[in-house]
Amino acid sequence: MGKFKINKNKPRPSDDKIASHQNFDQLIKNYNQLTDYKKAVRPLYQDKKFLGFILIILIVFLAIWISENEGNSSESPLKKQNQEKDR
Repeated sequence: MGKFKINKNKPRPSDDKIASHQNFDQLIKNYNQLTDYKKAVRPLYQDKKFLGFILIILIVFLAIWISENEGNSSESPLKKQNQEKDR
């Protein structure tokens, strides 16, 4: 517990430092950006990250599907030959 230093008698900031952080125009701008309805309810199909994620998932499933179909197609001629020999 030696990593923490607690200052109980911390000095108050100066008036200049307080005034430098009182930027109400930026506060209103940030508030309006957060509460913008159109950006808040943006559909998933318009989100580039979501579309990229779906595209990656589709590519993975397509690769798996193709690899399984190639495995099935290589086995099918052998099965056909075995069935013809049994007749």
